[in-house]
Amino acid sequence: WQQHFVTNMFIRANDESDLDGFEPDFTVINACSQVDEDWERHGLNSEVAVVFNVEKKCAVIFGTWYGGENKKGIFSLMNYWLPMQGQFPMHCSANV
Repeated sequence: WQQHFVTNMFIRANDESDLDGFEPDFTVINACSQVDEDWERHGLNSEVAVVFNVEKKCAVIFGTWYGGENKKGIFSLMNYWLPMQGQFPMHCSANV
């Protein structure tokens, strides 16, 4: 269900030809059914982890079925990067 959630949340290409030469700005890998069984050894608070690496432009989300982690992670990145580009990030919604 998380794929349906983010498909509705984020802008998508109108058709496949729009994707020619496309390079993603950031990659999120959602492995919600995987957990870190060595979480204590890795210094975590639980077997759930949401890990974002800004330098490598990738993230891994695992151990949680909560779909909001995808949205909150990308919005956090936008709140970090957009002001550096002179843009004001805004988180809002509209029902139309």
